[in-house]
Parts: sequence; C-alpha cells; structure tokens
Amino acid sequence: MGLQLESSWIVGAWDDVASGLGTAPVHRPETVIARLLLSARSGDAADIQTALAAARLDLGTPIATSNHGSYRQSYEAILGLHAVHELELVRGSQLARKSYDANSEIGVELERRFNSVLPTFRIQETVLNMRRTVFSLR
Repeated sequence: MGLQLESSWIVGAWDDVASGLGTAPVHRPETVIARLLLSARSGDAADIQTALAAARLDLGTPIATSNHGSYRQSYEAILGLHAVHELELVRGSQLARKSYDANSEIGVELERRFNSVLPTFRIQETVLNMRRTVFSLR
C-alpha cells in the first residue's frame, strides 16, 4: 500500500491518495507523508500544523526507540523527517513569494540539504520526488 500511496502523490492523483489512506496502516511513513501532503494541499494552516506535529511524532518515534547500533533503521526515519522539514521550508517560501529561484535563500538551503543525504539513487530520488510533489501543490 505504501508504494501505491507514494506513486499516487508523485503523479498528483490526489483522489487516489485520499482513498488509499482509508486502507493504509496508520503509522507507516508513506501514510504519514500522504496525510501531510493532503493537509498541505488543502492550505488550511491549522490542519497543516496538526499534520506536521503528527508526522514528526510518527516519523521520529523509531529514532527514539531504536538501539544504539541500528543506524540503518534510523536513517529511514531521518529521511522522513528530512522530507517533512523540506515540505515546511518549501511551502513557507512559496507562500512568501510565487516563484522559485535556485539562488535564493531557500534554493541555497535546499541544495545544502540535498548534499547532506546519502549519495545513493534511492535516497536522492526520494528527496527529489518529494520536492517535485511539494512544489506542484496548489
């Protein structure tokens, strides 16, 4: 179900995302991100803040409860929190101005953040797909 949700939000099939949430496990990272994206898409500030807090709690729990030697398991949670923070950065900058400039403060910050993740296709693709999705939200 997680891949279906993720592929639906990547292509902008928001009705599929909403209907998929009904059958998806509640605390899976893809479900958490899907709820957050739907909230961001709605534009309701209170709903977005509630979804951000819930996403941070759900995605951060594995880090707090993991053993000290489980870096690999924690990295997925960190990547989810990375996506949540970037959603907040991008949405805040889009509300402040309508266009994106790679040389702006947000552009420089996004570049810095991108350079901080593991340089693997799977990780970088996840980050870039989330950015494309967030920039396309209306």
